[in-house]
Amino acid sequence: MTDKQNRKDKSKDENRHSLATILVTQGKYRYYIASIRSEYLRDTCFTVTREEDPIEGFQRRLDEERADEIADYIDLKDGSIPTAIVLSAQEDAKLFHNTRSKTISFEKKGKVFLVIDGQHRVWGFIKAKKSVRVPVVIFEGLSRIEEAQLFIDINTTQKKVPDALLLDVKTLLQNETEEEKRCSDLFDHFFNSKESILKGRLVRGESQSGKISRKLFNSSIKEVLNNQLRPVDIDKSYIAINNYLRAFKDVFTEIDDDFKNYIYRPIVFQGILIISSSIFVKTIEKHNKLTYDAFYDVIKVLKTNISKSKLTRPGGSYKKFGEQIHEALTRIHVQANIIVEE
Repeated sequence: MTDKQNRKDKSKDENRHSLATILVTQGKYRYYIASIRSEYLRDTCFTVTREEDPIEGFQRRLDEERADEIADYIDLKDGSIPTAIVLSAQEDAKLFHNTRSKTISFEKKGKVFLVIDGQHRVWGFIKAKKSVRVPVVIFEGLSRIEEAQLFIDINTTQKKVPDALLLDVKTLLQNETEEEKRCSDLFDHFFNSKESILKGRLVRGESQSGKISRKLFNSSIKEVLNNQLRPVDIDKSYIAINNYLRAFKDVFTEIDDDFKNYIYRPIVFQGILIISSSIFVKTIEKHNKLTYDAFYDVIKVLKTNISKSKLTRPGGSYKKFGEQIHEALTRIHVQANIIVEE
């Protein structure tokens, strides 16, 4: 049989799938770029986890919930996932590249493509009721060692987009939850206002040393913002929290000038805000207002109730640090002159 006849026979074989492809040579690898219908993924793809095969497996265990989320995204939100799934053609695929028609063909049977990267997308597409075309990159002739090395290379050179950047971009989509929207609006107030105690201390996107990220800010303020301050608009909420942080900054500075930038440490920032709901209540009970002076009057007790050494070493847990500050703020020392025998 001539090569021309072989190409013709394989392209018309009903027991084989055929795909239009682009051949790419990159470094030591050659691979094909194509798109494949999602139902073909179900019929042809497989993975091998470390649990299933400690010798040759390298994939992690499938997270069914994540796959379900992808399926719902495709079916219910008419979503698009343009990132290519990376596959390795196995010997049973009998992959054939027709250089003239620029197509590849492979056997219609199970387990002909090992998933190297994108297993959750594969099973998400499989679970989806809607049939869609999926971009794929298909490697051929790889040993199991080469497949594992490619898996490692892909998953160590790709860097996850920072959560803070995702939160910042999400504001452009205008599909935030009510809680996310309030946090986002408050962040903008603190970021832009000239009177903000956090002016110049916040960063919108990727984390920067010495700066407070949007993710850290949101996780720190959401409790008080969505509890004590829920009925209050964002403008007033900003004023109250700004007063609160200013009072803490001044008290820490009065304890020692070395602590003038203390509240900008992540542990400290989170710690004093995680207890803010309780301190707001205490301040309202004592002064019935949330001004700077009212907060300062409640917080100034730290100057006598907490040691400088404790502040110098806040530790690695913002929760424990917050508990220490809260205990110091609520501790009452009994004065001898108030004890009277009747």
